[in-house]
Amino acid sequence: MRLWLFLILAVQLLWSVYQDPPFDTVIGQNLEKAKQLNNSFYESSARNDSINILGENIEIRGSMAIAGISPLVDNSTNGSAIVIVQKGSQAEDFAKRYDQNGCPTEQIRKEVFYSIKIYFEINGKNESVNASYRTITVEGKNYQDAISNTVEIPQTIADAIKNASGNDTLNIRLNGTATFVYVINDSYYNNGYCTTNKKVFEKTISFSDNKSVFACGENKFFFLVKPVLNEHWYKDSDLEWLLFSQSRIYKVEINKSGQIVLIRLYDFNTTTNGYGISEIESVENNASSFVGRTVVMPTPITDKNHNFSYIYDITEKDDQTLGEKNFSLGATDVFLKTEERKEKIYSRQLSLGEQTETGSPATWETTRKSAQPAEQQQHTIAILFGVVGGLIILMFLRFRYR
Repeated sequence: MRLWLFLILAVQLLWSVYQDPPFDTVIGQNLEKAKQLNNSFYESSARNDSINILGENIEIRGSMAIAGISPLVDNSTNGSAIVIVQKGSQAEDFAKRYDQNGCPTEQIRKEVFYSIKIYFEINGKNESVNASYRTITVEGKNYQDAISNTVEIPQTIADAIKNASGNDTLNIRLNGTATFVYVINDSYYNNGYCTTNKKVFEKTISFSDNKSVFACGENKFFFLVKPVLNEHWYKDSDLEWLLFSQSRIYKVEINKSGQIVLIRLYDFNTTTNGYGISEIESVENNASSFVGRTVVMPTPITDKNHNFSYIYDITEKDDQTLGEKNFSLGATDVFLKTEERKEKIYSRQLSLGEQTETGSPATWETTRKSAQPAEQQQHTIAILFGVVGGLIILMFLRFRYR
C-alpha cells in the first residue's frame, strides 16, 4: 500500500498539470539553466582540433549549439522569446620544458574566446543579432568574447510574427566560434640570464546549428453562425460561433448577461529537452470545440488580410426567456493574448395579429410581428436556413483535419 502511495506521489511530481501556461516558472528555470550552459561542454555538439605550438600538437575541443528557445508552447513562439546557446571547451596545457641552458619554455596564459551570432528568418524577412561581448587584449591583439549566451528575438522579427498564421515557420541559425589562445614564454639564454620571449599561438573552431519553430500571431476573428441576423425564436435558442485564430486557444469564457460559462480546452505540463531547457506542452482537456488545423483566409466575411491556422466551433444554449440579451465571448490563446467579441441577441416569440405565443404583450424586443406562415412555408423556410448554415460552415471547414 505504501509503495502505491509513493508511486502516485512520484507521478504527480513528475507530471505537474497547470490550468494556465506556467510562463513564470519555465522562464525562471531556463534563465538559471542558461547560466550553467554558458560554460559547459557537451559531447553531442563537440568538435575536435589541434594547435601546433613549437612543434608540439595540443588537442583542443569546443562545443556550441542552440540549447533551446524560451519560452515555447507546443514548439511555437509568439516572438517574445530568447535563444539560449550552450558553449564550452576543453584544452590541453602546453607542457613546460627546458633548453640545454636551463631556460624554460612554458605556458603563461591560456584563453578561449567565443563569438555567437544568431540569424532569424520568417517569410522572407531576415535579421541577425550578435550576443553581447567584451573586448580582451592579449599581447597587443584584441579579441571579442561573448559575455552572454542568450539572444532575444529582434523587434523586426517579433513584429512579423504578430501576424503569422500559426503554420508559418521561424528559422533560427547559429554561427559561432571558439578561439583558443596560448601565450608561451619561449625564453632563451642571453649573457647569463634567461630572457623572456613571448609568443602567441591561436586556433579557431567554427560551429553552426539551426532550429525551426512555429510562429503564432495574435490575430483572432469571430463569426456568429447562429442565430442569423442576431435574433432567434426563443424555443430554438442555440448559439454558435466560428472562431479563427493564429494561436492555439486554451480557454473560452462566455458571458450570458452576467452568467459566466468557462470552456477550458487545454491544461499544461512542462518537459525538458536534452540540454535541460524547459518547454510548455498543452494537454487536451475538452477539445471538442477544436475543428482542425489548416490555413484559411476568411475573406468573404472579413476584410482583415490575415491567414488563420486554428478553427474552433463554439456552441452554447441560451435560456428560453424573451427580449434583448447581451453576450460576450472571450478567447485566450496559449500565449495569454485575449480577444473579446460582444453580441446583442434578441430572443423573440411569434405573433399573429395582436396575439403572441406566450400571451405576453408584443414589444419590439420580444416579438416577431408577422403572420404565422402556413405549414408548408415553415418547412421551406427551415430547409433554406439549414442549407445556408451548412454552406457557411462547409465554406471554411472544407480543409478540415487535425
